[in-house]
Amino acid sequence: MSNPDRRIVDGVNSAHQLALGISLGAIIGLIPKDSAFAWIAVLILVLSRGNLLCGILSAVAFSYVSPGFDGWFDHVGSQILSLSSLTEFWASCMEVPWLAWTRFNNSVVMGTVTLGAGLAVPLYLISRFFFRVWGLAIIDAFLALPVIRTFIGNAPLHESSSADPETVLS
Repeated sequence: MSNPDRRIVDGVNSAHQLALGISLGAIIGLIPKDSAFAWIAVLILVLSRGNLLCGILSAVAFSYVSPGFDGWFDHVGSQILSLSSLTEFWASCMEVPWLAWTRFNNSVVMGTVTLGAGLAVPLYLISRFFFRVWGLAIIDAFLALPVIRTFIGNAPLHESSSADPETVLS
């Protein structure tokens, strides 16, 4: 693989992009899919530099476990929607025609949006740390698979196997 090709592969697999994909995928997976919030998050993932594969896998994983927490999401959402200090704000939001598509007045949607937004930054930081520490080894193991080798050939992905993960996955 030539040096420009190597830079392209390294750029797609940076710790920042992998972590951003996981974080946005988690938000997509948590929010009910009949809400416009989920589709806005999909649009952000596609338009951002987040890794799409990590985003899709994360969305699928969080979509699988999300229904088990609907009771908790409902409780958090109903607490937020019933705050007396926000009653006038929610009433004015109901007057905006397109805002109904977000289903913000549904307690489960409001709970998942709130908890998803609160979970996004810690999940990003944890997964970025994970990919900085172990990402290079995972990528090299993935690229060593025979199926992958048939597509990219036998050229090494990185200059040496002892490359500093900070410089490769930054």
